[in-house]
Amino acid sequence: MYKYKIKRIIDIFLSIIIFFVILIPLIVILIGVKFETKKTVFFRQKRLGENNRPFIILKIRTIYDKKSSYGNFLRKYSIDELPQIFNIIKGEMSLVGPRPEQPHLANFYKKNIENYEMRKSVLPGITGLAQVKGFRGNTSITERIKLDIIYIDKMSFIFDIKIIFLTIFGGFIDKNV
Repeated sequence: MYKYKIKRIIDIFLSIIIFFVILIPLIVILIGVKFETKKTVFFRQKRLGENNRPFIILKIRTIYDKKSSYGNFLRKYSIDELPQIFNIIKGEMSLVGPRPEQPHLANFYKKNIENYEMRKSVLPGITGLAQVKGFRGNTSITERIKLDIIYIDKMSFIFDIKIIFLTIFGGFIDKNV
């Protein structure tokens, strides 16, 4: 398993690059969201991270008073996840790792799904093995957890790069939206 400090340095380095690449499109997207709603453009939600530490995940607001085609588009292509770059820079998340869960879901899964807590041994990620294998959104939590554990067991720089590559070329698309 590659060292946490190396993974953290890579996360910060790549996050800063990604931030500058997405900055202008992100501003345009946020303006579009603001035109659709009078609410804030960011959605904040409590999640559990490494060692069950709570943090506030940042997303682009995609559901207003009702669902919209613009919001569906942002969710389908995971554009709503882009602000999580700030969670990575703050050290609450990683680029690659198990997706963080809401506390009430994590408590339920902990009681009902074997080995669920193993995924709390690493920082949660924006993407992960489960996501690139198609287990996003309304899919089998048991299969997601199995893939999260496989990721933790095989975690390495090369494996992270492979998952990032697979995310860029298809893993952003959520077929379950």
